Amino acid sequence: MKKSLTFLLIGLISISITGCMGTFKYKVPPNSPISSIQYDCTVAVEPFKDERPTIGSNKMFFSWIPGVPFGWGHYNIPEDGKVYLTIQSFKFYPTVELAKAAEDSLKYSEIFKKIYFAQGYIEDQPDYIFSGNIKSTLYEEKIFTYCLSFFGSLLWLVGAPAGWTDNQLEIQFILKSVKDNKIIWTYTAKNSKDRVEWFYYQGQDVKNYVPVMQKCMQEAIVNLEEFMQNNYKNKQ
Repeated sequence: MKKSLTFLLIGLISISITGCMGTFKYKVPPNSPISSIQYDCTVAVEPFKDERPTIGSNKMFFSWIPGVPFGWGHYNIPEDGKVYLTIQSFKFYPTVELAKAAEDSLKYSEIFKKIYFAQGYIEDQPDYIFSGNIKSTLYEEKIFTYCLSFFGSLLWLVGAPAGWTDNQLEIQFILKSVKDNKIIWTYTAKNSKDRVEWFYYQGQDVKNYVPVMQKCMQEAIVNLEEFMQNNYKNKQ
């Protein structure tokens, strides 16, 4: 019996620290804002700049100490993380993937006549350059063992939460006039979303980066539309 319990605990721990690969798959939600005015402009979206801090911390091993209710950790660069709750790794290229997400949302909003992603080439001479500075992609996590060390993982089987994660994005969006080589608009969006993690619902650790980016883009587009209405008259 003791031997069987040991194997069960080892199995639970192994599943909790290994799993599928996390990815960032962006889709524009159907409730995204659509501009009431379309401007006769061509906008090139450039890859974003990475301005994230690099320091991270992992204290997940504290969860296996008797009397300690949970272990914790955070990664400022989550794609370089070593230990997650239910995924093995995070395949994430933020400078490109967040910029392409911005491109998709801008196209959906119909605020500009033509929008394209510029990476190493110029499709058409743009009127404006849309870019961004990535300030934060903070990932935070906790694993719950309920002060019972390894034995706390048995509670996951009967429905107790296995842990908690939080996904954060902070991005400074920038619109620059090509003609004047001048920044004409900036907006910084900062949002996060957390979730309780369950043993029977694997692979969710980084899923909230998509809805967080969706919210950031919704806020940015509303602000950008207001700016354009107040400052520009070249409507289609």
